[in-house]
Amino acid sequence: MTHDQHTGSRRVDVAVVGGGLAGLAAAAFAARAGASVTLLDGRAVGGRARSADREGFVLNEGAHALYVKGVALAALRDLGVPVAGAPPLADTYRLVWDGEVVPMPAGAAALAGSRLLSTRSKVKLAGWITNARRHAERCGDVSVAAWLDDQRAGDDLRRYVLATMRLGSYAARPEVAAAPLLLRQMALGAQGVL
Repeated sequence: MTHDQHTGSRRVDVAVVGGGLAGLAAAAFAARAGASVTLLDGRAVGGRARSADREGFVLNEGAHALYVKGVALAALRDLGVPVAGAPPLADTYRLVWDGEVVPMPAGAAALAGSRLLSTRSKVKLAGWITNARRHAERCGDVSVAAWLDDQRAGDDLRRYVLATMRLGSYAARPEVAAAPLLLRQMALGAQGVL
């Protein structure tokens, strides 16, 4: 690494912009490979894994879970970063549905007994969860909204899927996101999170 005293600039092999999980992992892998690395972030490192304390409430700025079969957990393990965590208690999930706070049907038994979805929607959702990876491969380059239209999702199912995709991806508008990406996340979510 060289440093120019006149301009304050430095020469490095790799400059990583962003100190979230992906940026930190990229910097660590590059350094492990022998590259000189500079990590740049406008805030403290942590990215969307940070939390903010506002008037006694702790607000997550992003996801605080890792997919058990996902690349992030694999990368952390490869780097020797210990990961503590346990599967969330799905029976404690809640949704706001038609202005009312109700249990979120998570898991086959809860889904079967839920009054939020019609029988037709429950069957369709179970098929999507079971075959999410295959749907992701076959749906093409379309938005979630276009995929739901193509699948002829009823209003109840559309609302439920968009709510769970918003929760699982932290996407503000999952309906405009790429369907293959969020369907792959659905497949990973079915295999568990920490």
